[in-house]
Amino acid sequence: MTELSIELLEDRFDRGELTFRDVDVYIVQEVRRRVRQEAGKLLERWDKRLLEGRDKGRYKYVGVDKREVEGFAGTVSFSRRRYRDVETGRSVYLLDERLKLEKSRRVSPGLA
Repeated sequence: MTELSIELLEDRFDRGELTFRDVDVYIVQEVRRRVRQEAGKLLERWDKRLLEGRDKGRYKYVGVDKREVEGFAGTVSFSRRRYRDVETGRSVYLLDERLKLEKSRRVSPGLA
């Protein structure tokens, strides 16, 4: 299905071709898009809290990596920080660990 834009809705309305179904589809698309955006922002905010509250002696900041996870509203994109755990020598993402999000999982556990 083609993603509807407000401009397309306006054009269809002006030509008398707009249906309530078009409006309904547009609203659902917009809600899903906004939910994905807000979910990404929320995850990044939590990741920053983990940065600030981490054990700095144990977790050395290495960099930021992007991740995408398919959720109920569609694909949520976010960045999270990678650390080196000096006790184990392994790379870790504190956000992923906190949320119990498996390394290779690309689909939300709620959808699996």
